[in-house]
Amino acid sequence: MPKIVTPLTLAQVKAARARDKIYKLPDGGGLALWVLPSGKKSWRMQFRRPHDGRADTLTLGLFPKFGLADARAWRDEVLKKIQNGQNPKLVSDDVSARYRFENCLAEWFERWSRGGGKTGSGKSEKYARQVLAALELNAMPVFKGRDIRTIKTAEIVDMLRAMERRGVLEYLRRVKGNLNLMFDYHVAAGLLDSNPVAVIGKQVFDRPKERHFAALSPDDLPLLIERLETADGIGDRARLLVYWQLLSMTRPSEAAGAMLSEIDLARGVWEIPIERMKTRPHIVPLSSALLQIYEEAMKINVNGIYLFEGAGYTKPLDRETVRLKLRNKMKLETTAHGLRSLARTYLREKHKIRRDVGELLLSHGIADKTERAYDRSELLEERREALELWGRDVMDLRKKYRLKK
Repeated sequence: MPKIVTPLTLAQVKAARARDKIYKLPDGGGLALWVLPSGKKSWRMQFRRPHDGRADTLTLGLFPKFGLADARAWRDEVLKKIQNGQNPKLVSDDVSARYRFENCLAEWFERWSRGGGKTGSGKSEKYARQVLAALELNAMPVFKGRDIRTIKTAEIVDMLRAMERRGVLEYLRRVKGNLNLMFDYHVAAGLLDSNPVAVIGKQVFDRPKERHFAALSPDDLPLLIERLETADGIGDRARLLVYWQLLSMTRPSEAAGAMLSEIDLARGVWEIPIERMKTRPHIVPLSSALLQIYEEAMKINVNGIYLFEGAGYTKPLDRETVRLKLRNKMKLETTAHGLRSLARTYLREKHKIRRDVGELLLSHGIADKTERAYDRSELLEERREALELWGRDVMDLRKKYRLKK
């Protein structure tokens, strides 16, 4: 049976308060009030597109500009269009519907979101939702109802200036980039003669300051291992996870989510699939040190699914585990990502590892896709040797500080 939704009251809408994360107050029929962490309240409607059955979302606007009665009337109009087999994002009673900003945004987003992605089957739902939300919050209030052909570069600059004044410079860069993609699409589709975003150069706005993950220096490696072995409150599984991430030079989510099915002991490799990687699959050669950590983790493993089991043993340890242990328990000014920088710098300075080998250890690309297709090993044996040297030095320190305990 479909879930019965109790309609909202105006008092509930007015009383809704911001939380750390976005949440929804449903009114029925797909309509809900989305309460944002900023405190803004947005009327949105979720529905399934008639032509392909895929889930989609429409946005009416913010409360109190649009009241509860406005939202319900809008919902009823949308439902009628869906019943008639029409996609409400692309249909309007207005003869100029084809050129209205919100319809042009919807058309571009639909095509953009189902193209590309890690596996070629479309952008991830979370990422696509973030892109759309950013445009709805910043561009939609300014340009909704406008003929896209009349939007000028100066107007877009003014809209982005408001973001610059708020100091959200990286956010501004992403919004500008996605607006550029949208206008480019409509130029290519023949709807527009030119893209008003394309001429907005980087020098127009303040640039976000380049930020690097806090990391320890190679000389701090003994301090890291000493704290890892002697600090209270780390826990056996978390301690092994820190070693696993450090020795494999992988990202926090990749290390924490390591599955036993990904580890091939016969071949001596850990193969991380593309679904868990940033851009492409990654092979980690299993050094002697990694194999030792693996064996120790298996001695306390319960369900045999994840190498580092979290609460209940049905899920992995959280990706934030390493960062929290480094900061809160070990009192070190570094991040989990900083462990990758530490390992990379150490191998370069102490063992003179070549740059290309170091970059591949971090799963950074060093060649174009065509070249990689002809070299699937991607310096696997060179990386194995480097991780062996790295693991030997780390485990020597581990043995030293264990003897002092």
